[in-house]
Parts: sequence; C-alpha cells; structure tokens
Amino acid sequence: MIRVSLIFVLVMLVSCQGDDVIVQSLFDLSGAPLHYDDSKATKFLNVATVSIHASREKDTNLAKIKAISREILSQHPETELLLFGETVLGWYIDENDPESYQRTIAESIPGPSTDAIAFLADSLNVHIVFGMTELQGDKLYNAQVYVNKEGNIEAIHRKVNLTPEDKKKWHYTGIKDP
Repeated sequence: MIRVSLIFVLVMLVSCQGDDVIVQSLFDLSGAPLHYDDSKATKFLNVATVSIHASREKDTNLAKIKAISREILSQHPETELLLFGETVLGWYIDENDPESYQRTIAESIPGPSTDAIAFLADSLNVHIVFGMTELQGDKLYNAQVYVNKEGNIEAIHRKVNLTPEDKKKWHYTGIKDP
C-alpha cells in the first residue's frame, strides 16, 4: 500500500505541467490526515501567506507587495500577519552573475525597502514579514525582516543553513562569518 501511494504521489508531481496545481494535501494522500482540535486555544492569529512571481526589479516587487497586501486586507480585514517568502525583493539567483545581481538589490536594514514596508504595515495596521538581501558593510545576507503593525522593525533573521545557490550569491551565514 505504501509503495502504491508513493508511486501515485510521484506520478502526480512529475505529471504537473506549467500552471498545474496540486490542491490535495500530501498528508491526506498518504492516508494520514492531520487533525487538530483548536477548540481550547486561547489565542488565534490570522495569517495570510503570500507567494509572488518576483521580477528582477526591486521596485516592481515592492509595488507588487503593496498591491497584494492592500488586496488581501480589503478581502480579509481580519488578517493580522502577512507572510512573504525569502528574497522576495528580487530573484533568488541570477545564474549569469549572482554576486553582482544580489548587490544591485541588496540594502541595509533599515533602508529604503524596509522603510516602505514599515509605512505599509503602519497604514494597513498589519504585521508584515518579508525576505530580502541585506547588505552590511561589504557582506550579503539572506535576511527575513519582521515589521510590526506600528511600522517598527521587530526582528531580523539571517539565514543560517545556506544552500549552494546562497553560496553562489556570496551570502554569509547569520551565525558565523568566514
């Protein structure tokens, strides 16, 4: 039975093309649906996770973040946190010139992009978490920034476990610098 389920999942994943979307939970496909009883929870957090098709251009991506954030809040005003992916201000990697490209989209924190997101968070009264390439001195970091609903930077997390793509971009780890 496990072999048949695994083969089914692999066939589903391999057969997807372009805009195909798998809407079935992989946990459900495996026969192990997740059940969580939150009836005794004392607090809830309404989170919208957001995935965008990033452009090479940082300003284009900032405009998308602003527009999508406003759209989500207009349709779901109960949303308390908008969660964007890592390095959402640009491409994850430019194969042709990774370091140079990352340096064109990198910024200090705080900087123009964090200021724009802070203004957005304050104006929409929502917490926002987003990823960007941080420039500190001459070093690049894959950073995730948390901006509270008052528009203040609450936390910055630098990626610790770097992928081969991160290393191609000359990113440094958030724990130790070589």
